[in-house]
Amino acid sequence: MNALIVGGDRVQAIRDEVARFATQLGVQRTEHWAGRKAGDARRTVSARTRVIIVVCKRLSHELMRHVRTQAEEMGVPVIYCRNSVAALPDELQFLVSKQLEARTPAADHRSRSDILRRSTYGVDPHEIPHYSGYPFRAELQPPVV
Repeated sequence: MNALIVGGDRVQAIRDEVARFATQLGVQRTEHWAGRKAGDARRTVSARTRVIIVVCKRLSHELMRHVRTQAEEMGVPVIYCRNSVAALPDELQFLVSKQLEARTPAADHRSRSDILRRSTYGVDPHEIPHYSGYPFRAELQPPVV
């Protein structure tokens, strides 16, 4: 299985991070598209690709859109990063944990934003009552006498 890095000129640090998680992700080979050529926007993603990492700096919108649509059709996860590798280990670890959850029959299928909100606010967002309108309608109603 392959990992695909799209964009960026110097991607050795990204390759090293992917290599750290290679056994857990099932990645044996890392491919890189620089994205500097016009023909890169017409390339097809290999069927053996397990993860796509898009380095957004100096990447055309056409190529980014093309890779994203192919990934959605194939069901391949896409990780977007700017120019640095700082957040990449966390994203790869999250991807590994999601793959392990998918193998577990009683997996909790909350979105990543729900998980982040719980870690940020200490409350599960599904436990918070949802109100329509602002300010909250519960505050606008007159007290019952």
